Amino acid sequence: NQTADVGSIAAGASWVGALDLSGNVWEWVSTIYGIDNGNGNFSDSGELTYAYPYVDDDGREQIVDNRTYIRVLRGGSWGISDPTYLRAAGRGWYTPDGDNFYVSVRCARS
Repeated sequence: NQTADVGSIAAGASWVGALDLSGNVWEWVSTIYGIDNGNGNFSDSGELTYAYPYVDDDGREQIVDNRTYIRVLRGGSWGISDPTYLRAAGRGWYTPDGDNFYVSVRCARS
């Protein structure tokens, strides 16, 4: 019922040893979820969502105008009860001005 310290659940490591890819907090990433007019329903004329399979040059990684602020969430969170989203491939969306206890970013370095 809450977040866990990074790396504290070793049994959840991926096949390459990566930790915390799902279940702690949704990770807000730079990938554009879609083009929206601001109402979040992605169903109006001219709006779109980027579907899968992932195509890196289809525009989802480009900031093309001010309607691209809705970004992809990955990995699921302890705050979501649907197990479909509690995996690294889980995908949702969120805005940068949102305030939520189960959405964050992943800071990484090489």
